[in-house]
Amino acid sequence: MGIYYYLSCQQCGQYIHFGKMLRTQDRVVLQGMYSETAQAWVQDARVWEAIQAFLFDHRSHPLRFESDEDNRALDEYVEVELDVLLQKREGVKMESI
Repeated sequence: MGIYYYLSCQQCGQYIHFGKMLRTQDRVVLQGMYSETAQAWVQDARVWEAIQAFLFDHRSHPLRFESDEDNRALDEYVEVELDVLLQKREGVKMESI
C-alpha cells in the first residue's frame, strides 16, 4: 500500500492529497494530485494552481503537511479534489479579468 501525504486544514477538516513519496534517481518527489477527469496522477502546473486555490480558501487557518501515518484522523476529513480546485481557480481568474 504505502504512505500517503496530505495538506490539511485543521480548522475546516478538509485536505488535498498528494499521493506517495517517490524516489527518482537524484531526489524525492510527491506523486502529484489525482485528476478524476483525466483518471491519472497529475504532476504539472495544474497541481500548483490547485494548491493556490486551497491555500487561498484556507488563509489564516492552521494547515499541516503530514502523512496518513502522522494523522489517523484524516478519515474524518473531507478531500477537496484537484478538479474542483481547478474549477474554483478558473472562476477566480475570470473574476479578476
